[in-house]
Amino acid sequence: MRYRLALALSLPWLAGCGGLVQAPMALDQAALLTASCSGCHAAGGRAIVSLDGMAASELEAKLLAYRNDADGGSAMHRMARGYSDEQIALIASTLGERAE
Repeated sequence: MRYRLALALSLPWLAGCGGLVQAPMALDQAALLTASCSGCHAAGGRAIVSLDGMAASELEAKLLAYRNDADGGSAMHRMARGYSDEQIALIASTLGERAE
């Protein structure tokens, strides 16, 4: 449910990107799922670590750990709980492509 709100808030931004609107459905879903990540994990970020250079397998493992940690209360824990296994794999493969 929470990721749907993030996706809904991202739609106006994505509509302005031109090429994303006409891209294949899988890319659209990947773009929508990963759009909110760049808000905190942009390259060169100071407060929160950048995801650049992280292997897809490492990123997927971390996202699953956040989601499955019942006691975690951070923003990442709450966000990860909104994703399915398939969505986490898609996020990890999309953001980890640069590293692998």
